[in-house]
Amino acid sequence: MMEFSYSHKNSDSDLFIEPEIDANFRAIDSIDFSQVNPYLTDLISPRSISYIKDYDEFFFDYLFEKQNNNGSFSDIGGLGNMFSTYEVIEIIDLLNPTYFYLKSDEIGKILTYIQNCLVENGWGFKYNEYAPLPDIISTYCAIHMANIFNAKSILSNPNITNYVELSTWAGEPVEQLYYRIKAYLELGQKFNQFQNDTIANYLKSLRNIDGGYSNVGGANVQSTFYALSSMYSLNIMPDEANETLQFVLNCGKLDGGFGSDPYLNSSSDFTSGWAAMKSIDLLKDKVNLPGVNIETYIQNYYNWLYTHQAKNGLFGQTSLEANYLGALSIYLVEPDNFTDYVDIDNMWDYVEDCYNKGDGGFSSQPGGSTSLLATYHAINLYEILLIYSDISLPDRKDIIDYLVDLQDDDGGFELGIDINEIMSLFGPLSQMFTDLIEPDAPTIESTYWGVVSLKILDALDKIDEENLIHWISAAQSADGGFPIVLGFHSDTISTYFGLKTLKILKIEPMSTIAAIEFLKKAQDEDGSFVPIPVISDLFEFPSTFFVSYFAAMGLYEYDFQPENIEDLIDWYEDCLSSNTGGIGDFPMFGGDLRNTPYGIMLIEELSYDQSFNPKPWNDLITSIFIIEILILLLFGMLKIISLLNVTVSKKLKERFGVGEKYNISYLEKFPAILCDSVNIFAGRKLIVESVSMKLKHGEILGVLGESGAGKSTFVKSLLGMRKYNGKIQIYGMNVKKKHKKMRPIYGYVPQDLGKIYLNFTTLQNIMYFGKQYDMTEKLIMQKTKRILTALEIEDKMHEKVKNLSGGQKRRVSIAMALIHDPIIIWMDEPTSGLDPVVRENLWLALTKINEQFNSTLIVVTHYPEESQFCHRVAIFGRMRGMIDYGRPKDLLAQLPGKGRTVDLYFNEVNENAIERLESIEGIDKALENKAGTDFSLLSDLNINSIEEKIKLNFGNDSIKDINQNDTKMEQYFRYKAMEVPKLE
Repeated sequence: MMEFSYSHKNSDSDLFIEPEIDANFRAIDSIDFSQVNPYLTDLISPRSISYIKDYDEFFFDYLFEKQNNNGSFSDIGGLGNMFSTYEVIEIIDLLNPTYFYLKSDEIGKILTYIQNCLVENGWGFKYNEYAPLPDIISTYCAIHMANIFNAKSILSNPNITNYVELSTWAGEPVEQLYYRIKAYLELGQKFNQFQNDTIANYLKSLRNIDGGYSNVGGANVQSTFYALSSMYSLNIMPDEANETLQFVLNCGKLDGGFGSDPYLNSSSDFTSGWAAMKSIDLLKDKVNLPGVNIETYIQNYYNWLYTHQAKNGLFGQTSLEANYLGALSIYLVEPDNFTDYVDIDNMWDYVEDCYNKGDGGFSSQPGGSTSLLATYHAINLYEILLIYSDISLPDRKDIIDYLVDLQDDDGGFELGIDINEIMSLFGPLSQMFTDLIEPDAPTIESTYWGVVSLKILDALDKIDEENLIHWISAAQSADGGFPIVLGFHSDTISTYFGLKTLKILKIEPMSTIAAIEFLKKAQDEDGSFVPIPVISDLFEFPSTFFVSYFAAMGLYEYDFQPENIEDLIDWYEDCLSSNTGGIGDFPMFGGDLRNTPYGIMLIEELSYDQSFNPKPWNDLITSIFIIEILILLLFGMLKIISLLNVTVSKKLKERFGVGEKYNISYLEKFPAILCDSVNIFAGRKLIVESVSMKLKHGEILGVLGESGAGKSTFVKSLLGMRKYNGKIQIYGMNVKKKHKKMRPIYGYVPQDLGKIYLNFTTLQNIMYFGKQYDMTEKLIMQKTKRILTALEIEDKMHEKVKNLSGGQKRRVSIAMALIHDPIIIWMDEPTSGLDPVVRENLWLALTKINEQFNSTLIVVTHYPEESQFCHRVAIFGRMRGMIDYGRPKDLLAQLPGKGRTVDLYFNEVNENAIERLESIEGIDKALENKAGTDFSLLSDLNINSIEEKIKLNFGNDSIKDINQNDTKMEQYFRYKAMEVPKLE
């Protein structure tokens, strides 16, 4: 999914682009790809996209997958119409008509849709199936597509021709006349001289003095093209064509694109560029403009188009929303490498260009109208980028004032101009809210945007919080849900935003249980969620991705989860495009950038719920192979499914970003180890009693203690291999229930090196172990080099293990445990039997592994001095269980002396020295290092006081030497061994 998002960036600006069907049609229909290279542009031909490696026909698949269940096409699922359908078919027909050869089912649906849009008496085609009347533009689109697919039967009704051949052409808007003429010609009809003359006179009457054409008011480039094309299609020569060409060229803008008219207040847009280029193509060979280089205009336009083209070849607009969604997708997947994928300076410059100094808000695009949603996107983008760069918001106070002013007297935040954006969340249900939502009225969604924005700016104290809390609390309906506006039916999207807003305000809902039950009941039989449960039984409203996302996340927000996880995953898998890697609004509907970050977040939740259970995730992809599976013999099916097990997981990871990588990204949010009142048994015998600890991800835990102290027993309990009671969680997963499913996330380095093949080389051992995780040899080789370099034995890669030293063999064992990128690594006395220098060097290598590979290390050892390399230590004593747990320096600071020890050396042996020393007031413990002569004293007294008291007790000449040192963990062990009672 990240590759899908990243492909939406423009190669030069490094900003994200949101493709649209209309933008792609206008661009493609205005480009002569045979002439692109001579103009030295960087435009990407959709027929030769090299950026998306695994998706050969990404451009065509992206557009063609925007097909709805009824056969129509649209940018937003469920809002299909005749013109968008025509645009998609026309794009593909212009560029790659052979693409249709394998799409017979989809084409059949298109033809059915066209047929369904034909009015009952055949008197024209409608915009969509539910439009009340036909129109000429939809009729032309239907006729043209029927001809492309050679579906003449659709056009057999003579009333279609009668509808097109109306006698009232004169006076018709020029755009409609253009499509009427095209439709008439598509039907194979010819105009008589009277018709030609009538049309010619009418069109020429639309010509303005500046050479352009218009219906009403000033001329514009779109009307000019429609008039020119209509005339040339009927062999009518326009008057003063040179002036018309000059008018079209005058519509060119400084950025290289074209606006609707020559005036400064019109900005470049796709439709104007399309009309200008089509007009230039009609006129350039028929007129001559001295001193004007038309090719320069064409090249400038192509360069403008390139600034609106993504790496994947698709065209669209750059906006704050697109950049927020793109940046968020990358941040969710690659937070540590974010700056490798995002040009922060360029992105922030764009954000600042969208700022409106006049009112303190942001617009979606530079120079546009300020809106709450655009401001929300800008502030959230600011929060992400601030992690990586020292940026600052323009006029922070004015931005806060802008947001505060949007709060309504009732407490909610006014929607403003963001009506279409809210409606897009509901997809095909958007028409239901057309007359329901007023721009000056607050909605649950807009209130959430305002509250989140102010929270990020640390300015919630600026609003009327009392009215806000009263308004949002009162919005909860009796069914537990929240409506988009007060008084309407509750819906799942608004319920999510309502619950989130209350969470931010640290206020509980009027009824949490009712809200949860409302969301749970909204789940449909197929696992998805219905938008408005109360009317779902009466009307068959399709579930959309956003509806299901918000409903599921609303449950997760309050520590619940959907009832039917597996069916939800199946439904969600159908939203994932195997052709582009994106996530669509519906199952089998094409992917879109706007869904991607929310898909990543949902899949993290769902994948965590699965806790690495392969079955549901295998089911996500096996449908891809279902045709192949069905033709196999019954007795071979189980074997093939088992063989596909690894392949499925691998494909899922690579295609959709599901699996280990994203699970780990999610799991890192949890403690690596969480134990609460854990008692561990061997048979009925209590071995370790009442262990409680919490270890963060990325820390090194040293499990220290003498042999037989219970260290290995404790670690085996963490792995689910020992009976215990109490609570043990590894990265949020219950060890008792899911210890087998956790195996892919950890690596294990045993004390016994028997699993290493001595006659194999280092690489051969690692290769053999890595292949058990279905890793390719190429991938194993790449990772092996990095791991061995970190372990400082890269020169031993091709050396047989039997020729290595003990420390080097241990490093080979560690490398084998690291090869599959585990999140946590267990090491059972890895330094046992090694000399001190080798032990220290190995520990230095382990700390490097901890840093470079972002892994949590659990290291069992009986050497107390090794605690210096650990972030935390768990201290075990023989027959005493766990003595203590914490940071080494904190544990030592708990002892008398607070981490400082006084070392005492007598001139001669003293009998009963320990008892005599500990009888001195202020000396808590005396640890004997050498019988009768050398001692370590634990005391809060200063060294001078201790020396004076000892001389007073033992004599002035008794002390050979006395000095002060840091307390060592060995001394901590000895002190605790005296202090802690034995287990019963």
